[in-house]
Amino acid sequence: IAIDVVPNLDHVNGIYLCNFLLHINGKSLGQLEQQSSLGVLINGFEKGLARASLINIKHFEILSDEQILSTLNDDDLDYYLLRLSLGDDFDDFSMMLYYKTAEIIRILWQLSDSPFFDYTSYEKGLIYSAELNLSDVVSCLEATKYWLKQQYIFNL
Repeated sequence: IAIDVVPNLDHVNGIYLCNFLLHINGKSLGQLEQQSSLGVLINGFEKGLARASLINIKHFEILSDEQILSTLNDDDLDYYLLRLSLGDDFDDFSMMLYYKTAEIIRILWQLSDSPFFDYTSYEKGLIYSAELNLSDVVSCLEATKYWLKQQYIFNL
């Protein structure tokens, strides 16, 4: 997992905005066409990790990726809590995150049927997935927060 940031930080209405992409197992998510808040991405991931840790997903082991991702539309609150919301840049994707083990998280995502932006490297209808070490995700988020804090300090 990696977050590539174009260092073109702008301060708008008290929020720092920049262009960035999220990379998961070689697939890029988001877009570079407009500036967005890295803070929203970081906060979305942190909230997703916290919510997912509260849910027992043992029964997911017998479900296919399609069945798991389809639970995003389920009225069951537990499934709703697995939804990964990373901000406007990621609205073209349905995303969810859950813990496979205490140290491994699994992320599933799928491009929407009518995305706002063009994603030539994505096939509509195909579900993408990644299993990531929790420590790698946390390290990536911490490094991004550190970078953002440094930009804030130097751009006062």
